[in-house]
Order: sequence, then structure tokens, then C-alpha cells
Amino acid sequence: MIRKVRTKFILIAMTAIIICTTVIVATINLVNYYNVDHDLTQIVTSIADNGGRIPFPGDISKPENNTQGEAPAPPEAGFDQSRMSHVRNPFLGFRDEMAYETRFFIANQRADGQIQVELTRIATLSEEDAENLATEILTKEKTVGYYDDYKYAIKDMPDGGHILVVMDVESRMSAVRKLAVISIGTALSGILVMFVFIAFFSKKAIAPVIESSEKQKQFITDASHELKTPLTVIATNMDVLSMDLGKNEWVDGTKKQVANLRKLVNNLVSLSRLEEENAPVISEQFDLSKAVLEAAEPFIGMAEFEGKTFTTDIEPGVHIKGDEAASRQLVGIFCDNAVKYAKEEGEIRLDLYHKGKKVKLDFSNDCSEKVEEETLRRLFERFYRADASRTKDGKKTGYGIGLAIAKAIVEKQGGKVSVKQDENLKIHFCVTF
Repeated sequence: MIRKVRTKFILIAMTAIIICTTVIVATINLVNYYNVDHDLTQIVTSIADNGGRIPFPGDISKPENNTQGEAPAPPEAGFDQSRMSHVRNPFLGFRDEMAYETRFFIANQRADGQIQVELTRIATLSEEDAENLATEILTKEKTVGYYDDYKYAIKDMPDGGHILVVMDVESRMSAVRKLAVISIGTALSGILVMFVFIAFFSKKAIAPVIESSEKQKQFITDASHELKTPLTVIATNMDVLSMDLGKNEWVDGTKKQVANLRKLVNNLVSLSRLEEENAPVISEQFDLSKAVLEAAEPFIGMAEFEGKTFTTDIEPGVHIKGDEAASRQLVGIFCDNAVKYAKEEGEIRLDLYHKGKKVKLDFSNDCSEKVEEETLRRLFERFYRADASRTKDGKKTGYGIGLAIAKAIVEKQGGKVSVKQDENLKIHFCVTF
């Protein structure tokens, strides 16, 4: 149980850390991408609105043509300087060096479809490559978007043509990708470190649970020893009284309750030992088919006595590695449960068979009513008894601890146990080794 609690604590803690880290990393990268995309869109659309020129006073010549530090060349003839004040605003938030850093080319598409490119602002493309790139972009429906590592903007012209601005954004998008890689890598490293940290300190975190569990087990052990003596005395006294009084319903009833209490104490001690973290596990090869048949045999007659049908289909020669005595107890618990709670004249089945590399034990019994999923889920809890499906006539004996013991036996041997109800209202307990 302690291992399960510790594992659950680590899973919950790591899930919370992973969710928070994912949200933080995703938010950082999305905000960064949005800001970069917003800036690039602002730049490329402003250049397109300005007829293909960076809207700063004066036209900036290419760095290679301005190596002596001369002032920027004046705008070309026909350049509309009156639009400068109108389009400068989008660039107010940028450095003056942005004009030198921005690399783009312009493509003018006339109404007849011919394309003319201007490459004064970019040196990485040939005229042919630029024309091919412009042709591809102009077929797209979007007026602003991305094409590979380029950001483009298309503006309609009064003559029916178009002006296309294609800006090289490889360096800026590369920075976005690098931030994503670095942040994700840092997040993964942080998650790994936190996992090691949480796993190391998880035992201390659940120390109160461990202490409470140990005290509970110690109480059960101590209480069982303390109860054995008075129960033995009561049973002895009842035997003496039965010799003096003969057949007496009060004496018989007391002896029956003493026997039930002894069984309950023994079951609690068994369950406590099965749930111990470091309890020794017996693991030896044995014939499960033979063990199941012998353990179920007494319950076949019991079922017939109550007017119920108990059939078995046990595959011969099934061998597993585990605890034979515990496996026999497991079969007895499920058979006893099936006989007790099967409906009148109902059918009980026990099947043992191979399914691939696994071994399946299936216990089933007819039930007269539909059982809720919540009830089925809680059947393996200690002292849980569902009135609708398990105590129909109010005369069933037991304390609701048998199935808890059965589950502990299965899990101690590395198996799994499940319960379901099919469309015919038949209850199935399936054990898998």
C-alpha cells in the first residue's frame, strides 16, 4: 500500500509540474511569436503601403554602396515624399538601424501579368530566383503571410496590377525557433530534476501516511492477540454449558458468533500481513489446475445443496509460479462469494484457461439485479457490502473482508483482478496471472 501511495504522490506532483511548465513555456513562445509576427507584419505592410520603400526620410542605400559613411541617397525621381509622415508612424518603435537590417525585394506585377523585380535591398537572391518566388506568392489568396523564410505583403495598384514586398525573415524566425528549443530543453531538464527531487523526498512527504498505516497494522496484530484469549474462554464456557444444559439455542448462537469473530480476527491479521511492504513472498512452480479443482470441490456440493448449479471448465496442466496455499485461499474466497450471492437456482461457473502468455481465472454467478458501476468498483474495499447485490435476503454471513483479502493475494503475486457485470446480469470476477 505504501508503494502505491508513494507512486500516486509522485504521479500527482509530476503531473502538476508538467502542466504548469507546459503552460509557461507555451505562453512564452506564443507571446514571443506573436510579437515577432506583429512587428514583421507591421514592417512589410508599411513598406508595401509606401510603394516598396522603407518609410524613413530619405532612401537608404545598400551598405556596400555606402561604405564611406555618406548620407543616405535621396529618393528616386517620382518618389512620393508627401506620404512619409503618413507611413512613418508604424516604424516609430524601431531602431534607426532597422533600415539597414531589413532585407527585402520588390516585385511589380503589371495588369498584363508581367513581373519586374527590384533587388537593391537584398543580395542573397538572383533575379531569376526572385521572379520565381514572386510568381509563387502572387498565386496565393492571402495578401499578408509567410512563404518559407520570407514574409510578404501584396498591395493592389490603381492600374490593376500589384506590388509585392518579400522580406527575408530567416534570422528573426530562427531566433524564435531557437528560443522554443532552448525553453523546451530547459523545461525538460527542469522536469527531470524535479522528478529526481520529488522521488527522493517522496518518502518523507508521505511519512504521516506510513506512520498511520504502521500503527493500524500494529493495532490489528495486538488486538488479535488480545481477542484470542477471551474468545477461547467464551468458547470453552459454551462447551461446558452445552454439556450441562444439552441442546440450547442460546449456547449454539453464542458459539456461532465466537466462530465468526475468530474468523474475522484471522482474516484481519492475514490482510495486514499481505499488505506489508516487505513481507516475504513465496514463489514456486505449482500445478494451478489441480489447486483450483481441489479448492473449488467443497463449494460444488454446497451450491447443489442450495439448489444452485456450479460448473467448472478447468484447463489441465496449467502451471504458474507463485504461492500455492494463497492461491487455494483465493479460489475459496471467490467460490464462497459466488455461492453466497448467486440468485436462487442460479448458475455459478469457474473457468481456468491460458490466454496467450497469461493465465485467466474467471468466477461468475447469476445476479437478479443490475449493479451500479460505483458498487462494483468498491467491492474490493474492506468491510464494504452492497445491499442490492450482495445481501439480498439479509441472511448472508460475512464482514465484507474476503474480497479485500483476495485482491491482496492476487497483487502480492503480481496479478490483476477485475469485476464486471455483463448484459445478462452475470457478475464476473476475473483474475489474471
